[in-house]
Amino acid sequence: MSEQDEREAPAGQAAAKPAAKDQVHLHAMCWNEARMIPYFFRHYNEIVDKFFIWDNGSTDGSLALLQGDERVRVRPWEAPGDSVAEAARALADQFWKPSRGGAEWVFVVDMDEHLFHPDMRAHLRRATDEGATAVKVIGYDMAAEQFPTEDRPLWQLVTRGLRGTEFDKMAIFDPDAIIETNHQVGRQPSQPSGRVIWENRSVLLLRYRRLGADYLCQRNELLRAGPRARDAGETPGATREDVEAQHRLFLRMAIPVPGLAGFGSPALTCSPEQELRLIRASGLFDEAFYLHRYPDVSRAARDALEHFCRNGWREGRSPNPHFDCAWYADAYGELTGDVNPLLDYIMAGEELGRRPSPEFDPTEYRFQHGLSASESALRHLLHGRAEAAGAGAALPDEFDPALYLQANPDVAAAGLDPTWHFVNFGRAEGRPLRLPEPSGSG
Repeated sequence: MSEQDEREAPAGQAAAKPAAKDQVHLHAMCWNEARMIPYFFRHYNEIVDKFFIWDNGSTDGSLALLQGDERVRVRPWEAPGDSVAEAARALADQFWKPSRGGAEWVFVVDMDEHLFHPDMRAHLRRATDEGATAVKVIGYDMAAEQFPTEDRPLWQLVTRGLRGTEFDKMAIFDPDAIIETNHQVGRQPSQPSGRVIWENRSVLLLRYRRLGADYLCQRNELLRAGPRARDAGETPGATREDVEAQHRLFLRMAIPVPGLAGFGSPALTCSPEQELRLIRASGLFDEAFYLHRYPDVSRAARDALEHFCRNGWREGRSPNPHFDCAWYADAYGELTGDVNPLLDYIMAGEELGRRPSPEFDPTEYRFQHGLSASESALRHLLHGRAEAAGAGAALPDEFDPALYLQANPDVAAAGLDPTWHFVNFGRAEGRPLRLPEPSGSG
């Protein structure tokens, strides 16, 4: 494994340089994962230097599939006590420690968890250069109608899922910097100790268990075969009909996971003329806002959209009140490439669930306003804002946006424009324009 043999150099000879570390060691537990193992290695083969797999008595051919690669070390493991879940938690707190001194990073995953980044090894090199010792992941529960059969990585075959914070696990870290991981059951949450410096770029943890109702039922049968006493309450007990109904509902709710529908952005292939035409037609560039926010553009008598496309987005300028170019580039730049963030959002980002700013969630807005999947939530918001501005003459003289938000905290909490909300909803609902005056004492 990773322990370094220290031998004294013969007299008169310089001591040998320590062996260079591997970049990545992966540690995982295995139990009857024969169907998942080919996809597991297809995903990790080009990323991981050494695999350490702890097998808990597999009987389905998993062990045969784990043989034949010198990078893979298989260790038998038998869960002691009356809880497999608790034993797995304890093992996950310890089994990565032999990689100290031998690897720059360790991955701690289940066999159905795939850590995804378009260029993971380069990403980890940057994290090392920046002094990070742990990488936060963004978890998704993935789903497919049936178990895949194609000879491709799962991230290419199964691209829809639901965001799941229970999968935001401590899965990537520097074994020399972390003293203890202190996992809870399921490895989430964790309370790591040591030199913990988080890196926050877009690494996804994709959990591939909902790969068809048949596969779910097969896994449930295995789990029901012999639960330990303390695990009995965690063992799936649903009937096949229940599993199928739940799976159909999950598939209806699943959305495209950002970053999995192809590398890079379609915006990379656009000509400058196409860029101008697409943005102008989208309704997402607010010229009046841009010229007001950036008077230097107005003073220079520059065309606002042309300035934004040539220089503005690179300078972090916003094309409308709800789109933050600098934030978008930082959040998604490694997935999109060096492109105009607004153009990426128009061509792919909104459909993939990307946010235009940290404050505005298009998916939630679409739900609140009953928009179809083909309607742009951001365009709807901006269109409402423009309507409200156009109706300004009809606003009551005493209308004050700040006071309106103060009197209607639900509007403020939803991040809605107060003028737009009053014109479109508040007036008809009889909303107060301000808080009532406090009554006099006595």
